[in-house]
Amino acid sequence: HTENALRESEARLRLAMAIGELAIWEVDLLEGTLRWDAACCALFGLEADEAPRDAAEYFKLVYPEDRQRVQQIFHRAVETQSTYATELRIIHRDGSLRWHQARGQILYDAEGKPIRMMGMAQDVTPQREYAERLAEAHRIARLGGWRWEPSRQHIVWSDMLFELYHLPPE
Repeated sequence: HTENALRESEARLRLAMAIGELAIWEVDLLEGTLRWDAACCALFGLEADEAPRDAAEYFKLVYPEDRQRVQQIFHRAVETQSTYATELRIIHRDGSLRWHQARGQILYDAEGKPIRMMGMAQDVTPQREYAERLAEAHRIARLGGWRWEPSRQHIVWSDMLFELYHLPPE
């Protein structure tokens, strides 16, 4: 019964990951090795045997302008024992630039030493492209907007709305 429950749980997890188009990766911080699942390889357009084996190989796939920032985020997560979430650009095997969202967590041994980093990645290029097209359409149409921030009981205007009302931005 326990074995069946475990298989069913794994099947549900695989289905949820596939539906969400999520990929899993893991870094052994003691050995310095990197492991990707098949979905993670697919995000980069790579075959399993082409996946980077360590951080240095991985960072070759990160867009050069994002490398230092992403490295700092990883180091800060280790130092502060916190999770992290970021968006970064990667260079796909076909040469295209793709946006990935990465989230991860550091795992520690009993003495508090970091031993593993585990996380997920997701291609958010379509969402980024949509947001850019929408922003461009707003700019071309000279549309301003605002949003309500309930936690602050505050309305936030877009830069274009200030411009339309001939007011200096806040």
